[in-house]
Amino acid sequence: MGVDISRIAAIVKMLAGTRISELEIQEEGFHVKIRRQPTLPAAPAPSQVPEEAPAQEEQPVYITSPVVGVFRKPSEPLNEGDKVEAGQVVGVVESMRLANPVRAAAPGTLVRYLVQDGDPVEYGQNLVELAPETNHHAEPI
Repeated sequence: MGVDISRIAAIVKMLAGTRISELEIQEEGFHVKIRRQPTLPAAPAPSQVPEEAPAQEEQPVYITSPVVGVFRKPSEPLNEGDKVEAGQVVGVVESMRLANPVRAAAPGTLVRYLVQDGDPVEYGQNLVELAPETNHHAEPI
C-alpha cells in the first residue's frame, strides 16, 4: 500500500490544536511517526507608542574619610554650590598628627558637608556630598 497523504494531513491537522509533541500510529500496512518541537508562546507585539524612559535621577556622590581621625575643612573653605574638580582637596582628616587629604574622586557641585570642622570621623564615613557633574553637551567629532 502507498503513502496516504490525506490521512497524514488529517493527523497533522488534528495535532495542531494540542500540546502533543510526538505521535506514532502503526496499523497493518500503515506506520507513521510525527514529531514536532514544542511551540513557545508568541512574544507580545511591540507597543506602537514608545515608552518614556524613566527619568534618571542623578545619585549623589559621597566623599569618604580615608582614615579614622578628626575632620578639618580646607584652608580655603568651600561653600554649597561651589564646583569641585576631580582630585581637589575638600578637607583633611588628622590622624596620629598626620594630615590626610580628603580628595574628590570625580567632579561635581558641593551639596553639603556631612560633618563639622573638628568632628571625629571613622574610616569610610561619608564626609561630603556632591551632585555629580553632568555633561549635556555632545563633543564635536
